[in-house]
Amino acid sequence: METTTAQPITMETTTAQLIPITMDTTTILSTQIPTIAMAPIQNCTTTIIRLTLNPTITTAPIQNLSITMAPIQNLVTTMAPIQNLSITTAPIQNLTITMAPIQNLSMTTAPIQNLTITMALIHNLSITIVPIQNLSITMAPIQILSISTAPIQNLSITMAPIQNLSITTIVPTKILTINTTPLIQNLILNPIPALAT
Repeated sequence: METTTAQPITMETTTAQLIPITMDTTTILSTQIPTIAMAPIQNCTTTIIRLTLNPTITTAPIQNLSITMAPIQNLVTTMAPIQNLSITTAPIQNLTITMAPIQNLSMTTAPIQNLTITMALIHNLSITIVPIQNLSITMAPIQILSISTAPIQNLSITMAPIQNLSITTIVPTKILTINTTPLIQNLILNPIPALAT
C-alpha cells in the first residue's frame, strides 16, 4: 500500500490515559488484496476535538478488500465540527466486511457542513454484522449532505439480532440529497431470526 499525505488532522485517543496522535489525510493508491483484522477492543475512546476544515479522503481502485473486526466492548467515538468533508471511492471489487459482537457502541458527531460521499462502481459487496447490543448514534446538525453511488452489483447484507438501537438527530437535516445511478442489481438482505429469550 502506498500513501501520500495531505493536510493534517489532530486526533486524540483515550484508553487509560490521553495520548495525542497527529494524523494526515491520505490518498490511498491502487491496492490489491488488503486485509485488515482487529483483535478484541475494550473501552476504546476516540475523540476528534479540533475543528477540521476541508478534509479529503480519496481511494483509488481496490480489489479484494477484507475487513474483520473481533469483539468490541464500550467503543465511544466523538467528532467535533467538520466542514467540507469529501470522501471519494474509486472502483471496488469484492469488498467483505465482517463484524463480531459489539456491546455498547456510541457515536456522536458534532455539526457537519457540506458532507459529500461519492462511490464509484462496486462489485460484490458483502457486509455481515453479528449481534449488537446497545448501539447509540447521535448526530448534530448536518447541512448539505450529498451521497452519490455509482452502479452496485451483488450487494449482500446479513444482520444478526440488534438490541437497543438508538439513533437521534438533534436538529433536522437541511438539503439532504441521495443519488443512486442505475438500479442496484442483486440486492440480498438476510435477516437472522432473533434469539429465543
